[in-house]
Amino acid sequence: GSGGGTYVTDNRRPSFDVEELKAIVNETHRHGKSCTVHCIATKSIENALDAGVDCIEHYEFVEFDYKRRLDPRIGERMIEQSVYLSPTIQTGYRKLEQMRKLAEERPLTQAEVDQLSFYEWKQEGQVYITGKLYEMGATKFLMGTDAIAEFGDYGIGLKLMVDGGLSNEAALFAATRNTAEALGIMENAGTLEVGKDADITVVDGNPMKDIEDVQKVSQVIKSGFPLPMDGLGLFPHGPGGAVVKGRPLPKNPQVIRNQ
Repeated sequence: GSGGGTYVTDNRRPSFDVEELKAIVNETHRHGKSCTVHCIATKSIENALDAGVDCIEHYEFVEFDYKRRLDPRIGERMIEQSVYLSPTIQTGYRKLEQMRKLAEERPLTQAEVDQLSFYEWKQEGQVYITGKLYEMGATKFLMGTDAIAEFGDYGIGLKLMVDGGLSNEAALFAATRNTAEALGIMENAGTLEVGKDADITVVDGNPMKDIEDVQKVSQVIKSGFPLPMDGLGLFPHGPGGAVVKGRPLPKNPQVIRNQ
């Protein structure tokens, strides 16, 4: 729907108009598939809704001035049209963590200050917007990921959803039932029921009480078979994330909070 993190794109403006998106959506549906659209720009979200998409990725509400403003009118449409919402809320978390740690160790260069400001803006905006949509009545959140996210950080995304205001239950639904519904595989996955595939993540704790317990994975079971968990490096949690060079960062971006 709009550009993303690659420096050759402009994520403030839509990449496709409504008619182009409708053609994509119709062709996707003709093949019996669901259509999800990458939307950073506010206008791209509106275009996606007009085109009848099934899911929206990111929905960052970035405007031409690089400020983030949640448009309540568009937010209401997202809810009314029962669109699945995949915020990929954790994608900038590790880079923000890395920059903050660097700032504690030494003075930052101006370029690094700009990077820190950018990732604070990105993280604050994603958490705030997702929380406000939940407050407005949205329930069809999905726990997605993206290229710049660290592998194994899935649980951090659930924590950030809760930080934004989602209940623990709503966050867990985003990682299980809602995702299966969005992918059209509820008959086999998404919930623990007789007759479904036994895909289970066992954690040490109770994420209904403390959502961070989802990161304490003790066993993964795939189709009823326990997977080996020792020595495979399945859950690396070091700071990192891809850094895209060559793209200027917006100056003094802001998250505009609705009163």
